[in-house]
Amino acid sequence: MAGMGGGGASGGGMQPAPQGPPASGGVPEPSQSSETPHDPSDPAVSSGDPPASSEPGFDAGSDPNRNNIQPGQMCARLAQIQCAGEQHCCDSPGRDRAACETELSAACREEVYFDAMSQDPKTGFDTGAAAAALGRAEELAATCDPSLAAFMASPSGITSVFRGTVSPGQSCSPGLRGTAPEVAAASLASCTGIATTACLPISAFTWTCTPRGGVGELCFTDLNCQEGMYCPNPDLMIDAANCAARKPLGTRCAEGNECESLFCGGGVCVEPDAQLAYCLDT
Repeated sequence: MAGMGGGGASGGGMQPAPQGPPASGGVPEPSQSSETPHDPSDPAVSSGDPPASSEPGFDAGSDPNRNNIQPGQMCARLAQIQCAGEQHCCDSPGRDRAACETELSAACREEVYFDAMSQDPKTGFDTGAAAAALGRAEELAATCDPSLAAFMASPSGITSVFRGTVSPGQSCSPGLRGTAPEVAAASLASCTGIATTACLPISAFTWTCTPRGGVGELCFTDLNCQEGMYCPNPDLMIDAANCAARKPLGTRCAEGNECESLFCGGGVCVEPDAQLAYCLDT
């Protein structure tokens, strides 16, 4: 899932986007969308406890507390939901359930760093928001709903679990520990008010919680751009990219986050599709 939320090179879903170590001044991107803290009064957000196996063949667990995770448990639970969806929704999954969970959990931990981020105090991990986001994701996957990608990129989606601890205008720099990619990723998710503010690196040691920008403004990840925009910075280079409007259907693309639909298939932006959303190994 590009950033575990937007559409990847072949669609949406929750597949961790391979990022690896920072390239020459870059750092790993924790997410591709800017989100707001969980609002329990929002009727669009699940309580976190959908009925188990709500569609025949879909099984993301039956424990009523399955989505009430703690820091360090994000990746395992995300993999369980995504892989249940893959087995249930994909015409040809290409792997068994166990292989799917092993691969996605490892990618989430080692390439997106969600578990390490959730354990870092600076991100302000919110267990209530996590339960709500995971519960809604489970509901959508149970019905093979391709809007999973849009939900995960929404204010109630995956980055809603990080409330942040650094105020707007303050430094979010990881300091000398920033060479560790999991530390840098946590710093990128450390700003409060994530709906309007995100951590923006402008040099190796100058990172500031800055208002999300419009078209043409400096960005490092999609988090730095306003709703409906993306940051064309695949190599995660500092001071090297500017926010751009997402592309309409039929436009050439390499990744789903470039598209208004959040789905890129065959090199062009396409309509949301369940096979693209859930068949992550094809």
